Amino acid sequence: MPEFLRTLIARAGFRLFRWWILHRSDQGIARWVRIVRRLAYAFTGDEIILTAMSDIVEIFEGEARDTALVRRMFRESTPEYAEAVLRSLMRKD
Repeated sequence: MPEFLRTLIARAGFRLFRWWILHRSDQGIARWVRIVRRLAYAFTGDEIILTAMSDIVEIFEGEARDTALVRRMFRESTPEYAEAVLRSLMRKD
């Protein structure tokens, strides 16, 4: 995939995901993360993914203070920052 196309898709995906996080209720996000967690674990069997997504569910089912922090992080982040984080997670920096 060409670099410009990958960048375009990543930026569009980031904006869509950020919009989704900022405009969904906490319970709605927790519900979707539970569904994705089950699917991801069924396909990969990876315990790390299961644990990480369980933590995300707990954040959105817990106190509003924690979710306010997550929403603030998404509101203030940029596509470039998200791309840098993903590159470092995939060890491509």
